[in-house]
Amino acid sequence: GETSHTTYSTFQVKVEDAKHPIVKDLKDFYTTDELYQNMAQVLPQDLHVVCKALAAKDKNGTGEFEPVLVWTQVGKGRGVNLVLGHDAPAMQNLGFKTLLLRSAEWAATSEVTIPIPDGWPASRPDGK
Repeated sequence: GETSHTTYSTFQVKVEDAKHPIVKDLKDFYTTDELYQNMAQVLPQDLHVVCKALAAKDKNGTGEFEPVLVWTQVGKGRGVNLVLGHDAPAMQNLGFKTLLLRSAEWAATSEVTIPIPDGWPASRPDGK
């Protein structure tokens, strides 16, 4: 299918590769955002999925877990694709901010020293 996104809604982001430095010691979290699905790949290479989220069918989704954070490598270059943060409220989510900062640090240095902040959004903000 073509790349698209779900209805703007609250969903859980699951840590897929708990050993990766970007998400080491991070727990799953909730965010309210669009979830991109059927993401097109520019280069034919393995996607290393760090985080994923369920694109719920009742939210115009595929019904599959979709990659939310992936890393790639070309030569010595490390790349990260974080598909969260589609508007200012979504960018205020502590999970998004932490993934963005830790991803940038990892891509630049191959290490992560940025700590996990207090107030991790491990439960739904709407209490459902």
